[in-house]
Amino acid sequence: MLSMFKSQRRVAGFTLIELLVVISIIALLIGLLLPALGRARRNAQNLRDSAQQRQIHAGLAVWATNNRDQYPVPSRVDRQGFTEGNLITSPDDSDDMAWAKNRSGAMFSILIFNDNIVPEICVSPTEPNGQIVVNQDFRRNFLQNQEGQEGFPNRAARAMWDPAFRSVPGADVEGQYYRNSDETEAHSSYAHTAMMFSNGRGGDWANNYDATRPILSNRGPLFSSGAGSGSIFLDTPPGGIWDLATGAEGEQSPTLRIAGGSRDWGGNVAYNDGHVVQENSPSPDNVTFFDNQAQTTRRDNIFVDELNEGAGGTQTPDRRRNVILRVWHRGIDTSGGDVTQAAFTDDMWWDGKPGVGGGGPAF
Repeated sequence: MLSMFKSQRRVAGFTLIELLVVISIIALLIGLLLPALGRARRNAQNLRDSAQQRQIHAGLAVWATNNRDQYPVPSRVDRQGFTEGNLITSPDDSDDMAWAKNRSGAMFSILIFNDNIVPEICVSPTEPNGQIVVNQDFRRNFLQNQEGQEGFPNRAARAMWDPAFRSVPGADVEGQYYRNSDETEAHSSYAHTAMMFSNGRGGDWANNYDATRPILSNRGPLFSSGAGSGSIFLDTPPGGIWDLATGAEGEQSPTLRIAGGSRDWGGNVAYNDGHVVQENSPSPDNVTFFDNQAQTTRRDNIFVDELNEGAGGTQTPDRRRNVILRVWHRGIDTSGGDVTQAAFTDDMWWDGKPGVGGGGPAF
């Protein structure tokens, strides 16, 4: 009788060992499922990011249909200076710097202002930089008594964009256009090709339907052609294998987390025919340039200006055709013809870059 009672109690419950086994199995299943769920979440974010880049390209294309197939160039859109003025001068008052308006923030702001895109799609769902957030204060109209104040246009009724929309975090960049917000904030995630050159690269900032020319991408880190510090201007390394620059600009760049990796860059790239590809290398298979030094075609690192292109025997940045995608914290001065490497580097921003905004007035 006592034996039957013990047997019934045994069926009704679990021993401590059995309970621990069940808990261990549940923990093991969770351990197996969490990485899969993490991957599924990253894949969903990457798909959404791809869709956002496609929408931005579509916004550029809509703008181009009404502007002779040209994408927006702020200095051309605001020729009369109603938004930010054409009276921006160098310290010695000798140089018209309207070209400095041609920054990433102004370009995205033009598209938003004209309802080609919305502020939300300018920030990637995979954005790893906490300083880059959706602009919650975007203005499409202004009061006359706000004219000329910090963060407001010169002429309220004739403004072509909201000057306070920014693509670069930090008070030393675009400082005069902060308005009621944290000076460390920026409002867009994406890199793009240069907006205007006197020759060469300027043809890319247009709706040319070229399926091999990247126009927009997730931001990228700084690279080197060997172990050590990086540069924008480099020869293609042997075998075309690029190293990350040391430090915060390369190996520790938050841009490496965009596609979920940590050892090499991966991300979405929008091409000028409107298709978007998730690339796992900074040198996509179908993006190439001709190496004039080796007389051969090479894969193009879309974040580096390869010196070995040297088209026409020149090393000046504006005369080469290889792709370079960056965030531009101010425009490029092409008034003097060739653009120097120092000036070209100063016009760009990338995560971890020190001394952003140096070398003259910045928007």
